[in-house]
Amino acid sequence: MKIRSLTKEDLPRILLLLCEGFPRRSRDYWVRALDVLGRRAELPGFPRFGWGLEADGEVHGILIVIADVADGQRRANLSSWYVREPYRAAGFMMLRRAMAERGVTYTDLSPAPNVLPIALKLGFRPYTGGMAMLTAIDALRPGGSAGAPTADEERAFAARIGAQIGYGNTPLMVGGAPALYRLKWLKRAVPAAQFTFGDPHMLVGNAGALMRALLRRGVPVALFDLPPGFVPDAGRHMPGRQIRYATGGPAPRPGDLCETEIALFGP
Repeated sequence: MKIRSLTKEDLPRILLLLCEGFPRRSRDYWVRALDVLGRRAELPGFPRFGWGLEADGEVHGILIVIADVADGQRRANLSSWYVREPYRAAGFMMLRRAMAERGVTYTDLSPAPNVLPIALKLGFRPYTGGMAMLTAIDALRPGGSAGAPTADEERAFAARIGAQIGYGNTPLMVGGAPALYRLKWLKRAVPAAQFTFGDPHMLVGNAGALMRALLRRGVPVALFDLPPGFVPDAGRHMPGRQIRYATGGPAPRPGDLCETEIALFGP
């Protein structure tokens, strides 16, 4: 049994394990996700696709790692950890191997209930305080500004933020600042804007204009992360929803999900 980096030659095995381990996602979802990973620049010290657990010549476990540099700090989003039942005792070793690089901020954005105790033992701590949900009723709030960026504004987006548009994120200017969102479907019927970048205070402060802009696009719901302790005065506060965790270096700013599974693959 060995732990090794995954390569493009492993893509059929990776796809099989992702579909097996995360059946709520469609095969097309994972095909698109692997295509995005294959096109990204590789960060030295990190494998392009992540780590695999191999036994008897076959890969029986995977851990997707999405590595990036933001504000001079290396980050690694640990995503989609799955090990087949007979080999799960060795899955912890794969996780430790993925976290072997020092001076890195490691994030886990959606730990499963059975994974969370393991993450906490490894030092992961929450850096968000839940989520906010804005709905069509918030469009009645006066003031604020929100709308599609002009060509000049879009060109002025920082390179890191602008790259997310190619992954399927949609840009908005909210209160004069850039924001990004990806569409998700609530109960498979209601489109919602899951924000992958944007200052939560700015989004709340411009809630009316933001929802008016989204409603013009046929989107009646907005979702975004909140800093710990921040209770928004607009929309609905969901303090236990989608808590994000980090360990190692400085945690990302709440609201910055660039170069993570959510921005790259979709919510």
